[in-house]
Amino acid sequence: MARLHTAWGLAFVTVFVATGIYMQANFPDMHHGDATMRMLIRSAHVYILLSAIPHLLLGIYFTWRLGWRGNCQVFGSFFLMLAPLVFLGAFFFEPAPGRLDRPVALAGIVCLIAGTALHGLVSWQPRPSAPAEPARHAKDQR
Repeated sequence: MARLHTAWGLAFVTVFVATGIYMQANFPDMHHGDATMRMLIRSAHVYILLSAIPHLLLGIYFTWRLGWRGNCQVFGSFFLMLAPLVFLGAFFFEPAPGRLDRPVALAGIVCLIAGTALHGLVSWQPRPSAPAEPARHAKDQR
């Protein structure tokens, strides 16, 4: 699963670069001088990178867990892998003149938060309380 996350992250960093090149070539035609459209297109572009970064981190740190933690990892990975696809769809289909609502991007953000929260829940463990230090006598403190 670590290799899959790494490959998925690298693939969407590449998609981020490709959408940047696409914007460079087509940006003036895409936003028609409308600052709001420009902002929507750029933010959708940045969301693609935002969704690729957790995969690169999981590729480094991922270890399988057993039981309910493993189930959380599967669902978390599913949501995290869905997020860049949703953001890619938002990049191409969501920005439209006169439209400020972003339901597709919102769905991608929810997927990203859900996946991150599930993986965070898996790795969270309560820390054992530190043992109390023994009392020191006044002459030991010299």
